[in-house]
Amino acid sequence: MTSNSSGKRSSGKRAIKQSLKRQKKRKQKDAGAKGKRKGKGRSIISNTPEEEELSPRQRLLLERAAAARRREAISFISSVFFGSAFLGLLIAILIEPKLGVAAGGALICLLLSFKYQRLAYPSFCQKQLSPR
Repeated sequence: MTSNSSGKRSSGKRAIKQSLKRQKKRKQKDAGAKGKRKGKGRSIISNTPEEEELSPRQRLLLERAAAARRREAISFISSVFFGSAFLGLLIAILIEPKLGVAAGGALICLLLSFKYQRLAYPSFCQKQLSPR
């Protein structure tokens, strides 16, 4: 349920349409005033149009999700690195040092490319496609 300017509460499509119209008018007003200063010296210009539409709560949720993804990536990469180093060290001690280094490096490459496939593809495919 939303409230309109007359103080009455309304819900449904009409209220949504009215709020969308108000947002459009604000955007047009802000687009015309870009580059100008308003109020206490704050600039109206923002980085992207998506950021203008987000409320502070939504922006906070996005930042938390990004931080969680970052923590997950760091945790995965560090565990892969130390696990592969441990296996490589075992192979180097038990079998042969050159084989241990190769096995550790190969294991790191394979595990990271399995997790991050879009980043692995261009790193393994060196052939450049010519534009047609």
